Amino acid sequence: MTRHVLKLWTDQFDAMQSGAKRADVRRCDDRNFLRGDEVVYRDYTAGNAKYSGRALLARITHLTRVAGYLDLFGVENRGRPTDGLSHPLVVLSVELLEVGEYERLRGTVIVDPAAPASKKVRRG
Repeated sequence: MTRHVLKLWTDQFDAMQSGAKRADVRRCDDRNFLRGDEVVYRDYTAGNAKYSGRALLARITHLTRVAGYLDLFGVENRGRPTDGLSHPLVVLSVELLEVGEYERLRGTVIVDPAAPASKKVRRG
Protein backbone atom coordinates (compact mmCIF):
# COMPACT_ATOMS: atom_id res chain seq x y z
CA MET A 1 0.00 0.00 0.00
CA THR A 2 1.19 3.50 -0.83
CA ARG A 3 0.13 6.80 0.68
CA HIS A 4 -0.10 9.54 -1.97
CA VAL A 5 -0.25 13.27 -1.18
CA LEU A 6 -2.42 15.31 -3.57
CA LYS A 7 -3.48 18.94 -3.83
CA LEU A 8 -7.25 19.63 -3.86
CA TRP A 9 -8.73 23.09 -4.40
CA THR A 10 -10.87 24.36 -1.53
CA ASP A 11 -14.28 23.96 -3.23
CA GLN A 12 -13.44 20.35 -4.16
CA PHE A 13 -11.97 19.73 -0.71
CA ASP A 14 -15.17 20.95 0.96
CA ALA A 15 -17.29 18.78 -1.36
CA MET A 16 -15.20 15.71 -0.51
CA GLN A 17 -15.33 16.47 3.21
CA SER A 18 -19.14 16.78 3.11
CA GLY A 19 -19.49 13.53 1.15
CA ALA A 20 -20.87 15.21 -1.99
CA LYS A 21 -17.69 14.29 -3.92
CA ARG A 22 -16.62 10.65 -3.78
CA ALA A 23 -14.50 10.38 -6.91
CA ASP A 24 -11.46 12.17 -8.24
CA VAL A 25 -10.01 12.32 -11.77
CA ARG A 26 -6.22 12.54 -11.87
CA ARG A 27 -3.39 12.27 -14.36
CA CYS A 28 -1.66 8.99 -13.76
CA ASP A 29 1.46 9.22 -15.91
CA ASP A 30 3.55 10.05 -12.82
CA ARG A 31 1.94 7.73 -10.23
CA ASN A 32 0.93 4.13 -9.87
CA PHE A 33 -2.40 4.33 -8.05
CA LEU A 34 -3.69 0.97 -6.79
CA ARG A 35 -6.87 -0.15 -5.07
CA GLY A 36 -6.31 0.05 -1.31
CA ASP A 37 -3.78 2.89 -1.50
CA GLU A 38 -4.37 5.86 0.76
CA VAL A 39 -4.57 9.46 -0.42
CA VAL A 40 -3.94 12.52 1.72
CA TYR A 41 -5.75 15.43 0.07
CA ARG A 42 -4.32 18.83 1.03
CA ASP A 43 -6.65 21.84 0.91
CA TYR A 44 -5.16 24.35 -1.53
CA THR A 45 -6.45 27.88 -2.01
CA ALA A 46 -5.77 28.78 -5.64
CA GLY A 47 -6.43 32.51 -5.11
CA ASN A 48 -3.43 33.00 -2.85
CA ALA A 49 -1.55 29.82 -3.87
CA LYS A 50 -1.27 28.48 -0.32
CA TYR A 51 -2.14 25.33 1.59
CA SER A 52 -4.58 25.89 4.46
CA GLY A 53 -3.23 23.08 6.62
CA ARG A 54 -6.48 21.11 6.39
CA ALA A 55 -6.28 17.58 5.04
CA LEU A 56 -8.42 14.53 4.30
CA LEU A 57 -7.28 10.93 4.47
CA ALA A 58 -9.07 8.62 2.04
CA ARG A 59 -8.69 5.07 0.74
CA ILE A 60 -9.00 4.17 -2.95
CA THR A 61 -11.86 1.68 -3.23
CA HIS A 62 -12.07 1.45 -7.04
CA LEU A 63 -10.19 2.91 -9.97
CA THR A 64 -10.67 3.11 -13.71
CA ARG A 65 -7.87 4.02 -16.09
CA VAL A 66 -8.69 5.95 -19.28
CA ALA A 67 -6.52 7.11 -22.16
CA GLY A 68 -7.31 10.81 -21.65
CA TYR A 69 -10.04 13.42 -21.32
CA LEU A 70 -11.41 12.71 -24.77
CA ASP A 71 -11.77 9.01 -23.90
CA LEU A 72 -13.25 9.82 -20.48
CA PHE A 73 -16.10 11.78 -22.03
CA GLY A 74 -16.47 9.57 -25.12
CA VAL A 75 -15.48 12.35 -27.53
CA GLU A 76 -14.21 11.34 -30.94
CA ASN A 77 -11.08 13.32 -31.83
CA ARG A 78 -11.60 13.57 -35.64
CA GLY A 79 -8.06 14.83 -36.19
CA ARG A 80 -8.28 17.94 -33.98
CA PRO A 81 -5.28 18.94 -31.86
CA THR A 82 -5.47 17.43 -28.39
CA ASP A 83 -3.05 19.72 -26.54
CA GLY A 84 -3.10 18.49 -22.95
CA LEU A 85 -6.15 16.28 -23.49
CA SER A 86 -4.33 13.04 -24.17
CA HIS A 87 -2.58 12.43 -20.83
CA PRO A 88 -3.48 9.10 -19.22
CA LEU A 89 -6.03 9.53 -16.44
CA VAL A 90 -7.41 7.53 -13.57
CA VAL A 91 -10.83 7.94 -11.97
CA LEU A 92 -10.43 7.24 -8.25
CA SER A 93 -13.42 6.27 -6.12
CA VAL A 94 -12.50 7.03 -2.53
CA GLU A 95 -13.75 6.32 0.97
CA LEU A 96 -13.14 9.14 3.43
CA LEU A 97 -11.30 7.85 6.51
CA GLU A 98 -10.32 10.93 8.50
CA VAL A 99 -10.30 14.73 8.51
CA GLY A 100 -7.60 16.73 10.23
CA GLU A 101 -4.42 18.73 9.94
CA TYR A 102 -1.94 17.80 7.22
CA GLU A 103 1.04 17.34 9.54
CA ARG A 104 -0.87 14.69 11.51
CA LEU A 105 -2.48 12.88 8.57
CA ARG A 106 0.48 12.70 6.22
CA GLY A 107 2.12 10.02 8.36
CA THR A 108 5.79 9.30 8.25
CA VAL A 109 5.86 7.32 5.00
CA ILE A 110 4.47 9.09 1.94
CA VAL A 111 4.78 9.48 -1.78
CA ASP A 112 4.78 13.22 -2.35
CA PRO A 113 5.98 14.52 -5.73
CA ALA A 114 6.84 17.86 -4.12
CA ALA A 115 9.10 16.18 -1.56
CA PRO A 116 12.85 15.91 -2.12
CA ALA A 117 13.86 12.61 -3.73
CA SER A 118 15.24 11.34 -0.40
CA LYS A 119 11.76 11.57 1.16
CA LYS A 120 9.88 9.69 -1.61
CA VAL A 121 9.33 6.38 0.11
CA ARG A 122 6.93 3.53 -0.60
CA ARG A 123 5.27 1.69 2.24
CA GLY A 124 4.81 -1.99 1.57
